[in-house]
Amino acid sequence: MKLLQIALMCGLIGGIVGLQCFFCTDGLGDTSVACRDPFNTSTTDPTVIRQLCGVGAYSCSKSYLSSADMSFTVRGCVDSSLCPATDGCTSSEYQGNAATGCCCTTDFCNGAGSMSMNLLTTAAVGLAALFALY
Repeated sequence: MKLLQIALMCGLIGGIVGLQCFFCTDGLGDTSVACRDPFNTSTTDPTVIRQLCGVGAYSCSKSYLSSADMSFTVRGCVDSSLCPATDGCTSSEYQGNAATGCCCTTDFCNGAGSMSMNLLTTAAVGLAALFALY
């Protein structure tokens, strides 16, 4: 019984402390090749930050966009309402531009290489990324 109480307390403390995600960019501003896939979760690169998410950011994210002349990757915390899929990825391609957006809800989960994909939200993320560029 005591073990169950301790486990519950640890779970509650984890929820109070907040979600932790990797934060880095590659191809935008402060570029870090360490942000690219395959991602090394034990990297010591100073441009890859282990970030405690603020209030309202209940998901970790990884976004990747590529076109003929550029590509970029962004990892960080995000408001869950901005995620097209709760624990998964969406991908889309339009006129040579490709976009993938992933969201997850466990500590440092945005360091994973890939997750399952949902076709309906794939199109939504891709189109949103393309409209943001133009």
